[in-house]
Amino acid sequence: MKKQFEKYLKGIFLTSVASLMGISDEKASDLTFPPLNMDDGEELTTNKDSGKKSHPKFILKMNDDDSYSISAHTSHSSHRSHSSHSSHRSHSSHRSSSGGGYSPSSSPSYLYSPSSTTTTVKIYNLGDRVISYGISGQDVKELADYLIRYGYLKNDDIVTVSSGNTTCNLKMENAIKQFQKEVGLVVDGKAGTTTIDHIKVYQPDSYIDLGDRVLKPGMRGTDVTQLINILIDKEYLPGPLLKGSSLFDGSVSTAVIAFQKATGIDADGIVNTQTIYFLKK
Repeated sequence: MKKQFEKYLKGIFLTSVASLMGISDEKASDLTFPPLNMDDGEELTTNKDSGKKSHPKFILKMNDDDSYSISAHTSHSSHRSHSSHSSHRSHSSHRSSSGGGYSPSSSPSYLYSPSSTTTTVKIYNLGDRVISYGISGQDVKELADYLIRYGYLKNDDIVTVSSGNTTCNLKMENAIKQFQKEVGLVVDGKAGTTTIDHIKVYQPDSYIDLGDRVLKPGMRGTDVTQLINILIDKEYLPGPLLKGSSLFDGSVSTAVIAFQKATGIDADGIVNTQTIYFLKK
């Protein structure tokens, strides 16, 4: 039993030595030590190489509380007195109740602090940068609000990304182009300083009643909004009723042609006096 205990103790001792000397467990297994005396209460010592000027001295002490302590002292031979420089580290383990193993009472603790990075998201206001296809942000939402207000976009055309920002999609790009065309700007689908300055001061057409003019695809106005609302009411177009100025786009043209065919009049997609007459019936 004593030899078995000595075997267990030697394994723990070698591990402690590896920790004290800063070497790996694999290298520690190659170290050789003289036999350890196992008498309770004694201090057991061993030196790896007493012939060197600086060598570690290991002390194993059995305590009254059934535990042991392992200490390392590094002595320098140039200092013979007890006041010589020395380093001291100790490990303490407690014998388990079964007598067959040990559980370290303390072990090295490693603190891991993950590096944290702070990402600053700049908030752009309308006019701070050029808005083009694929760009997202608060300024894109402001631009979309203008385009919706003036009838160039619908609420359903807006795309919002996971961050909550509005993205300039293909429909918004086309709406920018349509606005640029109507106000006489370079048509490139990019909302730069000039386009944004124009859209901020843009005054939609004054109120035009349906029938005041002939309507064709590409036109915009309050009369187009009236036309769209009639087509919605007659179930040629889906969606809620609109307000303000609207664009005579492809979907409106398709609905007009369908209505004209159903009514038995020329199906050319042009809203003239005859078409308006049947629309208002």
